[in-house]
Amino acid sequence: MVHRLHLIVLSLALAALASFLQIEAIVLDIHLPLETDHVSTKCPYSQSLTSNLALRRAFDSSECIDLLDLHVAHLTLYQAAFDLETTANGTTAVDPKKLDRFLGALRDAAQEVLPQCDVSLVPTIDMKGAYAMWPVNSTDCLQTLSDEIVDAMAEFISRPPPVPDWIYQLPEPERTRKMGMVERYGSPNVFGEFEPHVTVSYNMNTTAIDRGAILDRFGDRMPRPCDGLIRHVAVGRAGVGGSVLRRGVIDVFPLRPNDGPIRGDRIQASKFI
Repeated sequence: MVHRLHLIVLSLALAALASFLQIEAIVLDIHLPLETDHVSTKCPYSQSLTSNLALRRAFDSSECIDLLDLHVAHLTLYQAAFDLETTANGTTAVDPKKLDRFLGALRDAAQEVLPQCDVSLVPTIDMKGAYAMWPVNSTDCLQTLSDEIVDAMAEFISRPPPVPDWIYQLPEPERTRKMGMVERYGSPNVFGEFEPHVTVSYNMNTTAIDRGAILDRFGDRMPRPCDGLIRHVAVGRAGVGGSVLRRGVIDVFPLRPNDGPIRGDRIQASKFI
């Protein structure tokens, strides 16, 4: 009964969001949340939060990411528009059965194949247009985690998948490669295009130089290493600038303890475009 009520509440919340935004698919972000009760994740979370707070103090409302109150500090594993709705009598709403299957597939993957992974921030800020991100050391564990999630969840993506506007501005052959990923998996940043990072800024009204001057100081002072073991995977509604809405987190699942090194040869070469 509790599970049923949980699905009904989630369905109503997602349907309200979709109606408000006038979208036909629901964009969800499957991610590693950095904010946990475990002291082992203190550094990645605190560095992400404090650097974001510094930007918000400096640029006020022009900074769209708010990791203190509105958004979740996270590492995205798979973000896509998912087909979780149904239309009847001219009315579109989230289908509780579709949502239940979606969450069940993620829960099963977390329990059966998804390992806990270390997240280690790189102290050199990455500025891309309006975005500012702390890169995360790419590891076989994180790559496998993202790959397995895409394998488990790609069947739920909306068809045809929407192509993000920024892809059209990329040079060739990167543009064609990214569009191929979107067509196949609903996301441009998976498998061979997966680059783990934590977004701390999305600001279209200030220059990269101004924001970089602030963030470079955080990078210089960042502990080495700045890492932590992430024990859970979560799914939530995506917001502006690749963010995850704090009030939009739908569910959180524990990852299985890592039983040994994750080898690169677990990644299937046939998945790469």
